[in-house]
Amino acid sequence: MVDLGAERARFKLYPSLGDPIQCTFDDDLRQVVVDNLSKFVRVFGIAKWDPRVGRINTIVAHKIESLVSPRSFWASASVEELIEEQQVVPVEDLSVLYGSWPGKVDDGFEEAIDLARNRPVETETH
Repeated sequence: MVDLGAERARFKLYPSLGDPIQCTFDDDLRQVVVDNLSKFVRVFGIAKWDPRVGRINTIVAHKIESLVSPRSFWASASVEELIEEQQVVPVEDLSVLYGSWPGKVDDGFEEAIDLARNRPVETETH
């Protein structure tokens, strides 16, 4: 929902989880809001947290980015197109990955994977 005629233009942001959030914005974002009415977006701005309900209830939007590719949902992209679209870059220094996943040393991850791989398969008999 967008209200462009109010004293301060506003729209409701419907997050994937949770209640809608009331957002206000200045006139310079008017066309961006209109262009992205039915798209997934990322909103940047100043949020007001309501501690009584434990959630954000208003945002003063300063920037809005569309998260939806201009490509049709049903059209398959090549790997090269996805790389460009998602701005993926190669890792040049592998040491930046050390200790980042699967977690802490001896956190039980390897044992859990080993158990899952070696668990006997149960079959139903009739």
